[in-house]
Amino acid sequence: MISEGAYTRREFLATTAGAFAMAGIAQGQQPLYKISLAEWSINKPLFGGQMQHLDFAKIAKGAGIDAIEYVN
Repeated sequence: MISEGAYTRREFLATTAGAFAMAGIAQGQQPLYKISLAEWSINKPLFGGQMQHLDFAKIAKGAGIDAIEYVN
């Protein structure tokens, strides 16, 4: 998951979202804050043709994020 001692943005988001979700589950309560993810945060793979706009929702959901913001 970690390459050469540095996280990618995607790895960081997945890790922190998972940690916050588990903290809420462990305490038996909802998380204090719900966050959204802006599509601009993955602009390089998006505009580089490595992914499609519709893949963004799957990536965010996989990281435990329920709200997303698209780029027009």
